[in-house]
Amino acid sequence: MKNEKNGGFNNDNWIQEHQKSWLEIGQELKSERETLGITKAGMSRKIGCAPSTLTKFEEGKPVQAAKIIENAYKMALELFQLEVS
Repeated sequence: MKNEKNGGFNNDNWIQEHQKSWLEIGQELKSERETLGITKAGMSRKIGCAPSTLTKFEEGKPVQAAKIIENAYKMALELFQLEVS
């Protein structure tokens, strides 16, 4: 994991180690979004990110503020479910 070029941290290794869990989270949230009939554009507006960022997130690709996006996504899904019940 050490790399002299960027202070001892190897981004590629870190991404590879986390990508599977990112993909699982992204696919799970996307599935729930689609089940509820929420479009990708609608969700991206609700959580305040670009649709392209949401696409990357749902595909398990690294995005800035991924944990914030994940939490906002989950809250938006919960709010939607409360609104329709």
